Amino acid sequence: GPAILADANASSFVGPIATHDYGTTSAGTYARPSPPSNNTHHVWETECTPGDTGPITIATMVYAAFATGGVNAWHYWWTQAFVPNVNSPPPQVYALGNFSKFVRPGYYRVDVSGAPKPSGSVPLVVAFTNQSDGTVVVVAVNGGGAQMTSFFIAGSGWPATVTPYVTSTSSKLAAGGAIQVTAGRFSASLAAQSVTTFVGKP
Repeated sequence: GPAILADANASSFVGPIATHDYGTTSAGTYARPSPPSNNTHHVWETECTPGDTGPITIATMVYAAFATGGVNAWHYWWTQAFVPNVNSPPPQVYALGNFSKFVRPGYYRVDVSGAPKPSGSVPLVVAFTNQSDGTVVVVAVNGGGAQMTSFFIAGSGWPATVTPYVTSTSSKLAAGGAIQVTAGRFSASLAAQSVTTFVGKP
């Protein structure tokens, strides 16, 4: 990547820059290297096959890629290992769906402030928005115990409610009841070892 970016002629012939996510891909790894400051290309994570394919690990990898790695797309690899039985998809498929079902092409990642330092006991939070209709998507990866968490959506066009979609030991991307948003604020209970996506539209 850096070598391509340093060569204006080569860079002009390149579309997205692809990267693979191997090495330290455990649930306890919360960051990825950021793209070079002079990067003008989309960055796609195009391949990973972690040893641990549990839902929290997969969701943490996607979180890290978007929150710190500056990626525009994230892909898994070796599908038969990820989904060994298509008639009974494992939890990691639904955890990936917490992102892929709601963060669609054209969505932008937005900054998250005030979140605690990433660890296995606090929720990892990454957020996105669809600028064309104002839809807000907040994904919280909770690798710790059950807890109540508060959120604030900055700006002026808040959704009236957000709907949670939960993947956990007992839920497979299950929709919960609508949660009221007041002056941009709402609170929600996060199940232990869960991935929850909150979706709202002004």
